[in-house]
Amino acid sequence: MPQERNKTCEKCKCLLTADRKYLAHPHLKAVLFYGSSVDPDDMPPRGSAVWGLFHEESPRNVPLLSHAATLSLFNYSSTFSRHSNLPLTLQFLPSLHLLTSKPLFTQTQNSKQ
Repeated sequence: MPQERNKTCEKCKCLLTADRKYLAHPHLKAVLFYGSSVDPDDMPPRGSAVWGLFHEESPRNVPLLSHAATLSLFNYSSTFSRHSNLPLTLQFLPSLHLLTSKPLFTQTQNSKQ
C-alpha cells in the first residue's frame, strides 16, 4: 500500500500519495513525477491537473529528460537541463560568494593554453 501523508499550509490541506487511484479524484490539482521513475509508456491521462517534474540526478541517468520536447510535457520542471523552469545546476552551491568571487580566476592572457 502506498504511503500517504497530509500536508497543511495557510491556504489548503493536501494529500501527498503515490496511490494512482487518486488520479481520478475530482479535487486533484497536481501530479508530481520523479525523474528516475518516469516511464513514457505508463503516464497517466493528462486531465486538467498541473504536471511537475523533479529530477536532481545526473542527466545521464535518464537522458530523455534532457530534451526540451520531453520537458514540455510538464507544466513545471526542475532538472539539470537548461530547458527546465527551475534548473538545478546550482542546487548544492553553499553560497553566492563562491560563484561571484575570483580566488581561482586567471586572466586569459596569463593562462597557459
